[in-house]
Amino acid sequence: MSLYDDQNSQDIGKQAADDMKRHGKRAGRLGLKALRSKLGKKFAKLVASLLKTIITKLVGILVSFLGVYGTIILIAALTFLAILSSIPGADWYLDDTSRSAEQVAMDKAYEDSYRDQADSSVEEIGPIRSDFDWKQDFTRIVKPSWAIGVSIARYKMVTNLDGKPEYPDAAALYAALKPKFSYTTISDDVERWKTVVVCCPPNGGKCTTTITYKTKPRPAHKVLTNVWTGYGDVPVKPLKKYWLGTENEDQIQNNEGSTNKESYRKISETSSENCTTTVWYQYENTEVNDLASPDLKEDPPRIANILIANGVKEADVPVIYQWTAAADPLDSSMKFFAGNFAGVNLNDSYTNYDNWDMGDIPQQDAVNGWVWPMPDSIGRLNSPFGMRWGKLHAGIDTGGKNYKGKSVVAARDGVVFYIYYSNSYGNMVMIQHDNGLQTRYAHLMDGSIMVHEGEKVTAGTVIAREGNSGKDAKGNPHAWHLHFEVVKAGKFDRTPAASSHPVNPLLYIGGAAR
Repeated sequence: MSLYDDQNSQDIGKQAADDMKRHGKRAGRLGLKALRSKLGKKFAKLVASLLKTIITKLVGILVSFLGVYGTIILIAALTFLAILSSIPGADWYLDDTSRSAEQVAMDKAYEDSYRDQADSSVEEIGPIRSDFDWKQDFTRIVKPSWAIGVSIARYKMVTNLDGKPEYPDAAALYAALKPKFSYTTISDDVERWKTVVVCCPPNGGKCTTTITYKTKPRPAHKVLTNVWTGYGDVPVKPLKKYWLGTENEDQIQNNEGSTNKESYRKISETSSENCTTTVWYQYENTEVNDLASPDLKEDPPRIANILIANGVKEADVPVIYQWTAAADPLDSSMKFFAGNFAGVNLNDSYTNYDNWDMGDIPQQDAVNGWVWPMPDSIGRLNSPFGMRWGKLHAGIDTGGKNYKGKSVVAARDGVVFYIYYSNSYGNMVMIQHDNGLQTRYAHLMDGSIMVHEGEKVTAGTVIAREGNSGKDAKGNPHAWHLHFEVVKAGKFDRTPAASSHPVNPLLYIGGAAR
């Protein structure tokens, strides 16, 4: 009796696909190994054996349902997809867009490349002689945020038409963001000797004082006067300080000279008859004015044009501001730009802007039996499935601040098997479905859950309302939205999605084509 004799056509197709994918993955892995070791003949023989075993079991049954040509096409397609899935990075081309450990490492390396570019862009500040705290503040203002590149990458993944990850080139982006330093030449600094001669009459009377100066030009040097940044200009004024010539290297590097013009060091004193001669010394050195706080002259059109030139729609520029400010809270400039837009939440990386425009992204229909989990926000995608800030975002976010309290519905027929609260997910409902999948609904409004564990629900049944329950990684309340997950897991399995087998919900509920 055949393995498939007691199954219907749908089960046969699913079993065939699973078998083909399992054997195909093995073939793919062995194929890469064989190519590297030049054992092509052995590999070909193994593949032929595997395919022969599968075909022997399946061809007769498949032909009866699909015909000869249909069977050939199905086997070829499944073999190609299974082998492709064994190649690192290829999963973005398949329906299941979860990321392997190797691919997560690749994502992290990509993010680190932006950090390296941002760090190297301000290396020119290091040798500047200035107060340590002033230099720290100045670097923070001038340095472009590492999160800009990552935010643009995330934006392109959301808006990409073919579903492939499109990472902006780090070097090209930071060529546009890299600070440009301007200098002026200082040529009027001098060394100065002040000679004071005091003579007093031997028989008493009024003493006389004579002061003379001798100067010697010091070598000309350059001093920073302005820095162009992607955010705007940072003007820097010069400041002349007076030095005694006894300072150590740290004091010189930290620009610890005096602003008092009469700051001198006595280098000699002699007496002859009725007069005493004292020689004093100082030298001038002009550096940046580190007594004044660095001041960025914001230029919003400048940074907006840089983002637009890198593929961001003008209406969506505030989205990059918020994502960057949320990912890199030390970047005060992005907080300033993002703060000019209503609805911004700088403590949360979710997007809730009214002008977040997804209208031109092609939409695909939901799979039969599935519905969008928030009827009032069909097609609205605030944050996609995939890598976000170096971690897997195991679902999608929909809704937003304009959908507070709107209905959340079951995305497919099933059984509610778990209702709970956690600090990260807030109020959450899990539903088990008959196709081996689960759906999970998070951040639901307090007191809004309308179902109970064990209750059967149908697609479209209202189960709760959109909320903002739970806390983010910084302990702040979440922005208003629905976090929705689809998970391949054992029946009634409560394992967190990121630790089990999450899949892209858009493959089932429709929305932006992935």
